[in-house]
Amino acid sequence: MSDRFVVLGLARSRERWFSELVRWSTSAVIPIEYIKCLTADEARAVIGSGRRLSAVLVDAGISRLDRELIALTTSIGAATLVVIDPTVHRDWDGLGCAATLPPGFGPDDLLEALTRHARPVDRSTRRTSSVSLSTGVDIARCPLVGVAGPGGTGASTVAMALAQGVARTQPEPAVALADGARSADMAMYHDVGDVIPGLPELVEAHRTDQPDPDEIRRLLFSIEDRRYHLLLGQRRSKDAAAMRPRSIAAAIAGLRRSFDLVIVDHDADLDGEAETGSVDIEDRHSLSRTTATTADLIVLVGRPGVKGVSDMIRLVDRYADLGVPRDRLVPVVNLAPRNPATRAMTTRTLAELTRPVDGSGTRCATPLFVRNVHGLEEVHRSAALLPDALTNPITRAVRRLLLEVGSRSTTDAAPGTRVRPGELATFDGGGRHLRPGVTHHRSDRSDVA
Repeated sequence: MSDRFVVLGLARSRERWFSELVRWSTSAVIPIEYIKCLTADEARAVIGSGRRLSAVLVDAGISRLDRELIALTTSIGAATLVVIDPTVHRDWDGLGCAATLPPGFGPDDLLEALTRHARPVDRSTRRTSSVSLSTGVDIARCPLVGVAGPGGTGASTVAMALAQGVARTQPEPAVALADGARSADMAMYHDVGDVIPGLPELVEAHRTDQPDPDEIRRLLFSIEDRRYHLLLGQRRSKDAAAMRPRSIAAAIAGLRRSFDLVIVDHDADLDGEAETGSVDIEDRHSLSRTTATTADLIVLVGRPGVKGVSDMIRLVDRYADLGVPRDRLVPVVNLAPRNPATRAMTTRTLAELTRPVDGSGTRCATPLFVRNVHGLEEVHRSAALLPDALTNPITRAVRRLLLEVGSRSTTDAAPGTRVRPGELATFDGGGRHLRPGVTHHRSDRSDVA
């Protein structure tokens, strides 16, 4: 027959079903064409070769079975089926697997799973379309605010001020501040003696599992005076190479499951393969790009003056080119002059030079001017409370804009999104979707009913 299931098998060589599939295939016990792989690298090569597959059948005990492999399988339209190992306990559904099979499954079990979750391959025709690459992570939970700016503009200070301003008005645990910059300085600013755990450990935890909110919170440090929770950043430059894109996206989604607001202080490096021709560069900027494409607001911090305004305009264009709506970009001019005429001129310049070229679409939010706060260096040195003169204006502006623009459409549940048993969503008084997908039986939050 021309239509049959093409199944790639990946397992340890001693697994009985691994050899049984060869017999089932050659003797036509079930209509499958079987491709046998002994290593994850070999499987990735076959999946990425363009060969049409119906499913990838994987032994749960394979060490390289993670989000990246599952997402790669999904990207070609194939289903990932996992053969359970009693010694391995993971949330396979949360990782994006289509189904699981018991260790002693028979041909009828496999055929039933393939019929339900995979498509046979018609070898008489060519595949004419491709499936877009999916992150394989759950939909977003709580509002996410990204903070970025050129070095030396005070972006990290603005991120801390926003976290403190919101956290002081909310019950704990409410706010998470994540250090996503390559030159991670948050540990220094908060006088945190430890360097572990941090972002690398959070990403690694999401590579092969979907941790509970309690497990995620244990990876953050409680900043008691400021009432928010801090996720430390990278410790070495090579940490970025070990963190893969889908695991980073899953880690951010995990933070959004566990808190009421997540703030990510990140670099404004957004170049990807389309701009540079390099997949490696895109992977290196995964955290910044993921934050930019999923955040409800992006706070862009700059300095006053000709150079500062020029840098701000460049930042706005960079985020807009990545697809961030301009009304979700919030310019913040740090150390702003008191002169009203100078501020008005800066506002006009930004409005004129950051509007869409064709004059259509939305514009950036009105810039927020943050004046110089005396004694800020001493506050950083002692890790004391940031002054209200800094935190209040930023907090008020972000709160107002979050209410005006609502949640990001890319993070809302799309039609056809699979809902797992026990999942709930919470809404605010106006019906806005705040935290879809909270799993009831895995959460201890009192506001989940």
